[in-house]
Amino acid sequence: NAIKETWQNILARCLRREAWVDVSSMKVIGNTAVPVIKLNTRSNADFHVSLDISFGGHGHQGLEASKLNVSLIREYPSLRLIVLVLKQFLTRHGLCEVFTGGMSSYAILLLTARFLQEQSPGNSTDIGASL
Repeated sequence: NAIKETWQNILARCLRREAWVDVSSMKVIGNTAVPVIKLNTRSNADFHVSLDISFGGHGHQGLEASKLNVSLIREYPSLRLIVLVLKQFLTRHGLCEVFTGGMSSYAILLLTARFLQEQSPGNSTDIGASL
């Protein structure tokens, strides 16, 4: 009669014992195409890092997406800064979490890259105008 745990639950249980993990921020989202463990790091200052942990499996295209991200950022140098500003704005308004109806970081990156593709070459470097 042992309780069957998913890999996400087992990993989350192990992570809860780590001093660098803010346990109150941890969420296991297992009923999705790519299951994720979301958490924040704990630190002495107000600074923390938000992490999403996922592993390869059916529907997981993380490595390919990462290569595309690097390629797009090389092609459009202003892309990184614009995406960071947009992510911060969406996060402050509670719209940066997919599982609550917001947009994923990847979607923000792709939409912004597509927007920059439509701009004339001189305008794509003016970050203020692009925003």
